[in-house]
Amino acid sequence: MKTDGYTLMELMLTISLIAIILIGGTAIFLNGLRSNSIGDMDQKLNTSLRSTLNTFERNIRFGTIISVDSNERNVCLANAEAGVSGTSLIVEDRLGAESEYKIDDAGSKVASISAVSTAKVFISSNDIEVSDISFTWYCRSGVNDKINVQITASAIASGGGVLAPRTMSRQIELINSGIN
Repeated sequence: MKTDGYTLMELMLTISLIAIILIGGTAIFLNGLRSNSIGDMDQKLNTSLRSTLNTFERNIRFGTIISVDSNERNVCLANAEAGVSGTSLIVEDRLGAESEYKIDDAGSKVASISAVSTAKVFISSNDIEVSDISFTWYCRSGVNDKINVQITASAIASGGGVLAPRTMSRQIELINSGIN
């Protein structure tokens, strides 16, 4: 007498194969999600850094540099091609108002602080944490000043917890600074 059905060994083998396929598929799926999250974070970081540098450029292009850290124009001229570097920049706008650009005292955003009202405006995005900013001021008599702005920031991928630091810089030629 013959009965139709599966043996215990066949059932165990089938269940084992299905479990292996499901575990492997889940791992591939989660890896894909994580890669997508890292790609999104990378794009967000690049976009936020570019936006911050664009804001700098708009705010200071027509201004006059007063100092980088405590280094004023005479120090910059003495350093010629080497320029002067620091972590804070003071610029006077076309209307004569001074603003200081630096990392906020809390330490994760770039701030513009008005010398008159001491109002603080954050120019870096909430999506990133700025860890370092540096300004290098190049000046020579008779030539427009240039400022190189370099920002190092990082972002955290949602769900992935991956921290990715990135450094981006831009050299800005100042229209009203340095021609004398």
